[in-house]
Amino acid sequence: MFITYNAFNVFWLQTDMDDKQINKRFKEILNFFHIEETPSYEFDFPFVDYTQVRCEETVRDCHNLLTNHTKNAWESLLWFQLVDSYDEEMFQCILDGNYDKSANGWKKKFSDTKKYHYLKNYVILELLSYENQKLFAWYDFSQVPSSIVKSFYTLRSQDAFRKSFKKVFDTQNEIEISEEILNKMKDELPQMLAEAFFDISDELNDPVLYKEFVRVFNVHAKELEDNTEVVDMMNQIEWNVDQLQHMDLQEELDEVIELVNKTIKLVKKLDKVWLWDNAKVIKIKDQVWSKIRWLWIKLNNDYDDTDNAIEFIKEARSILFSNNLKEKFEKDEKDLYNIQSSNQEKEKILSSPCLLADLNISIYQLKGLVDQWWKFVIYKQCVSYILATQKSWTDIYFIPPGVSWFSVAIRPTLITLFFGWWWFPWWPIYSIECIFSNIFWGKNLTEEVMKRMI
Repeated sequence: MFITYNAFNVFWLQTDMDDKQINKRFKEILNFFHIEETPSYEFDFPFVDYTQVRCEETVRDCHNLLTNHTKNAWESLLWFQLVDSYDEEMFQCILDGNYDKSANGWKKKFSDTKKYHYLKNYVILELLSYENQKLFAWYDFSQVPSSIVKSFYTLRSQDAFRKSFKKVFDTQNEIEISEEILNKMKDELPQMLAEAFFDISDELNDPVLYKEFVRVFNVHAKELEDNTEVVDMMNQIEWNVDQLQHMDLQEELDEVIELVNKTIKLVKKLDKVWLWDNAKVIKIKDQVWSKIRWLWIKLNNDYDDTDNAIEFIKEARSILFSNNLKEKFEKDEKDLYNIQSSNQEKEKILSSPCLLADLNISIYQLKGLVDQWWKFVIYKQCVSYILATQKSWTDIYFIPPGVSWFSVAIRPTLITLFFGWWWFPWWPIYSIECIFSNIFWGKNLTEEVMKRMI
């Protein structure tokens, strides 16, 4: 990786080595290859796999880098520079396996002194360990990406660091580095970091470092802009959005839902190649998000399908990017969850017979229940007075399928049995009529009620 394959790490040399020492180490490593051995050194970092790092091709490439003055400056910029005894002490801590002490020590020393070689050594150690984090199971890397990016941003933006680096480099090398080269390095560093951080994120299968870098530097890896797979995905998403614009939700609901789901999958796949905040992708994601919003509003308002609307809300959350949409999203999400909660309460109420007057559901929901064999039913009851007998109907009940008549008809039936026999000759006739009507499910008014409500 970026720091792991730095030429000074491959050769295991310090940045103050001259060409003679570099050539000597180069020949020494080649001799190891001739006897088919991978060279190793006493103080190699224990968390780096040098069998992968020190192959013959890499060693030859690194030799070319170190013997070229300008390229040597790049390698020095991206490696430890041991300027004073404190740097040497912290570097020794790394070799001893005390990474926390080195990182915290350099970071605090920079905070206390504002000497930029401490900050540079700190960020090199953080990036080196981040690249090899699989061997740091005990270490929490969650804050490392932001720290790395912030440190590089500080180093690049400070003229004091450039002066400090030039002073150290000129002291350690026979040829001074020119201002022209330093200016060029400053200009090229963001793009170099973009390519390197993209590769690191790709290899670790974790986009956090590259994402944080793009957020701070607003620079993208060039290889993504020419990626034909990415271009094809973006074109397909745009085509899908255009198709949704012309589809009739009422006639093509299933097709609309299927196309929206396919589009969401494409957007998520696009996220995986870490182009989330490219200007064109932001526009595309906002268009897709708007279409998902249109769909969940339609599902909820026109079809009373709040559960499916909630599922699309969850999907929309995963691709929401623009701040100007977040307020709409939060309001819609709150409204839909309130509606879902209300519907759940209604389901509890509708798990048993209820009065028509107590119903508080939409026509769409009502039709759905009637299609599932719910019925509107009334029952007869008979009450006798001293000189009269009166027959009447109960209120209208809405009854689920499979529910026993007894749970609703028992009350009017008992009223008839206890209070319907006081006046002869009508009480036997009315009472028997009411009881038989109730036993045989009362009077079904489903069709009449539905016509009246529609």
